[in-house]
Amino acid sequence: MKKVVHQTARVHWHMGQALLPEHFYAQEKSLREEVALRLRLSPAPSWGLGTLEIDGFQLQKGIVSIQEMSLVLPSGTIVDIPGNTAPATLNLNTTGASSALVYVHLQSGYDVVALGAGDAGEEGIERIVQRVELSSQPTSETAAQTFKLASFACSPEGLWTLRTDFLPALVCVGRSAPLFEEQRRRMRAIARALRQALLDEVTQNHLAADGQSAAKQALRGVFAFMELLDDVEQGIAPHPYEVFRALRSLHTDVCVARGIDPTEIAARYQHEELAECLEVLLGALEEQAQIGRPSVPYVAFTQREGMLECALGPEIKRARDVFLLVQKPQVSTKLELGAVKLASPTRLHTAYERALKGIPFARVDSPPFQQGFSSHVEIFALSPGQEWDYAIREGKVVLFDAPQLAGSRLYLYWRTE
Repeated sequence: MKKVVHQTARVHWHMGQALLPEHFYAQEKSLREEVALRLRLSPAPSWGLGTLEIDGFQLQKGIVSIQEMSLVLPSGTIVDIPGNTAPATLNLNTTGASSALVYVHLQSGYDVVALGAGDAGEEGIERIVQRVELSSQPTSETAAQTFKLASFACSPEGLWTLRTDFLPALVCVGRSAPLFEEQRRRMRAIARALRQALLDEVTQNHLAADGQSAAKQALRGVFAFMELLDDVEQGIAPHPYEVFRALRSLHTDVCVARGIDPTEIAARYQHEELAECLEVLLGALEEQAQIGRPSVPYVAFTQREGMLECALGPEIKRARDVFLLVQKPQVSTKLELGAVKLASPTRLHTAYERALKGIPFARVDSPPFQQGFSSHVEIFALSPGQEWDYAIREGKVVLFDAPQLAGSRLYLYWRTE
């Protein structure tokens, strides 16, 4: 916008000058231009809908009746119903359509209103009241400024409702009820689903140090986002860009935790297309909340009557390679498993009595697969053979809970490819 010379300059007042209405109009205009300049210099767009109250009963019949609204236009002009603007209505049935976008047209004309008797402090003062027109047409020959307000749809039963897939430009989030309510509900549902999914990942995949750390970081982002939603529900009204940025940050954390490139989603803030830019992130996060992260293919040994046992599911039976994972209580703990034997339940005692090796296993310093296990974990490769075949048939692997395993947790890990 090209600047005009002296457009923000104040009127020079001095003793003895004749006071004319033009002086006050010029003073008012300079103040308006100064406010508009401040809005344009704000880091984020500072114009849009602030508050809106629509008569829900009348709306069902197709009558949009706005009795209260606070709106800041891009120029900085404030439309405040009923403060400085008269209420407005629109009959949607006259459009002849089953859906309609509604625009607010600020008229170039105005009404001069004198306050009623009894207002002694303002006796003789007349006020300028702006006029707005609600219309389904995007332009108006008599309008000085126009704002796209809301979208409405008519059901097969003939009832009109506010569409939630459209959002106007907003000054703040949370006060323009019922706008943004559907997005807030979806955000809350996404946060709850992600929280549970990430908590499950932290619990189930605690051997994978990198994955667990990423999941915890994403979980922290979820809690921070839930706190933002709590603030909104308590009456704090952040700028929509703050909500968008928090949602985008949450999406980035979840993508990193899942090993996905977050830049594949081209999410950019668009003040005049709020619903669209939020939908990109909401849809992606809803998908992530549903699919979850593939769990690491391992199963834990459980302790029972002085023994450690692990059930062999069908996945392990079809595995190409199987490994024993030992999670030590301390990184510095030295494992000496030379006397420890693995076998099927019916073969364990026989292995000790006849000095058999049981299921052979050997420490692997450089495993033949990419892994993110923590430094507490040591890996041992199991060798196939007759003893392993016994375990497959019986569906279980067991070993004695030996002293050298005190404080350690054991797992079987497998690869099918």
